[in-house]
Amino acid sequence: ELDKRLPHFRQHMLTRWQHAVDEAEGWLTELRMGPIRMRLIHLILRLAEGNPTGIIFLPSREDIGNILSAKVETVSRAIAEFIRAGLLTRVAPSRFRVDVSGLHQRLDLFNQ
Repeated sequence: ELDKRLPHFRQHMLTRWQHAVDEAEGWLTELRMGPIRMRLIHLILRLAEGNPTGIIFLPSREDIGNILSAKVETVSRAIAEFIRAGLLTRVAPSRFRVDVSGLHQRLDLFNQ
């Protein structure tokens, strides 16, 4: 019935669903494969996408560990390293200003 009334609706919805599946697969690939620092950079860049202020909410170290399949201690050390390097600047509890270009440069080092 819906196909008859709105023939393009079904194709539009299938295209959107496929896009969502592709994006989810991209997230899983970026966040589950490679060194922890690389995966953390991918997560931070994803959180910063489309954010003109450059300030993100960073989940707890435990939550990040669960997302990245990493130990809390490893995540904590990597975040501390990024803070020392100026890639993340704490502006409030759980809120950080992100040096997006610096993170991309760091990511390029992994891809060489």
